[in-house]
Amino acid sequence: MCVRPSFLIVRSFTFIKNPDAQLMPSDLEAWEAKHGKIPDDVMFLVFTYWGSHWPDKKKYLGTDTDDFSLLHFPGAKMRLFALDFYALKFTTP
Repeated sequence: MCVRPSFLIVRSFTFIKNPDAQLMPSDLEAWEAKHGKIPDDVMFLVFTYWGSHWPDKKKYLGTDTDDFSLLHFPGAKMRLFALDFYALKFTTP
């Protein structure tokens, strides 16, 4: 069992409308400016509600073909990974 401090991010309004939405470092910086520093070594849980598009393959993946270059779904900006955190978990169906 993994017990870690967790930080919940609910971005349903942003992500459900935009398949290319990204969790950005600026999102976390804005939160910290308002609420204080996010502790190091936390586990981020990101609720996007993207799973509500399932089982519609085209809506969920951005394509109903086997062409991986056409995939579109929410994620995290790579610069986010420069932060000191334990895990990043996005919701899935």
